[in-house]
Amino acid sequence: MEKKIGFAIMLMMVMVLGSFGRAAAGVDPQPFRAEINKLHSIELTVAAINKRLAMLDGLATLPEGLENHLRATARQMDVVSARMAETLAALPVPSPASPYRGQDEVVLSLDGIKLDVGRISDIINRIAARMGVDPTPFKIGSIKIIEDIDFHLVPILSEGSALFQ
Repeated sequence: MEKKIGFAIMLMMVMVLGSFGRAAAGVDPQPFRAEINKLHSIELTVAAINKRLAMLDGLATLPEGLENHLRATARQMDVVSARMAETLAALPVPSPASPYRGQDEVVLSLDGIKLDVGRISDIINRIAARMGVDPTPFKIGSIKIIEDIDFHLVPILSEGSALFQ
């Protein structure tokens, strides 16, 4: 009987120490890691769109079918805008008083996205002017992304931060 009790105690110690080892392995839970990864993905997508449009803007003569290309880019920005809205809805609103884990990374990613989207908007303005067309239909998704970022960061902006000013 004592062997069974001793064996049970040893088994419980192994189980407790085994789970403690995993908990103490230095892996901190990050509750918003998936959303932060989505923001990085959005940032990379927007940077790729920006690079592609900058290449077109640098051409001496605009290629045939560029208006269709701008329409396709506008549809792509609409998809990015929907992903952005979904991701921002899952994140808490940033607060300078009580930041959440990963808040700095979120704010930096949003800053990068906003800068690239602003550049995309500027490039579309230049290309549309060269084509002689109204740029507004091509920029609706870009405008929505910038508005969503500004709205999400209102608490930080209202605290007098120089970010996005």
